Amino acid sequence: MKYPKEPDAAIKSDWYKHVKSFQCLRCGDFGSEANHFEAFISSKTGLVLPRSHKGRDGFGCFPLCESCHRTAKDSFHNIGERNFIETQLPTSKYVYQWFGTTIRDFFLEREGKI
Repeated sequence: MKYPKEPDAAIKSDWYKHVKSFQCLRCGDFGSEANHFEAFISSKTGLVLPRSHKGRDGFGCFPLCESCHRTAKDSFHNIGERNFIETQLPTSKYVYQWFGTTIRDFFLEREGKI
């Protein structure tokens, strides 16, 4: 499976719809938003790349409902990415495991391999 360098808008739009089809990873509610997080490491520097909606970095997202994402006192955007991932999810690895499995399956399904 080859990961596209610069995915077209249709692929990214399909990915966001796919992410939004899942329950919120924190509370389990449906009606999720695609919450972006620092999911990629630079192959040049080995450093985590900042959150982005552009290029392939835009794929770095996971489902959160509106409350857990933006509006609750302890939401992702109110307490910060690291704090949210470490304190509001079952384990700090949970979101990365979900993301890795889900994006792999998304692209395999697009290629007709699942």
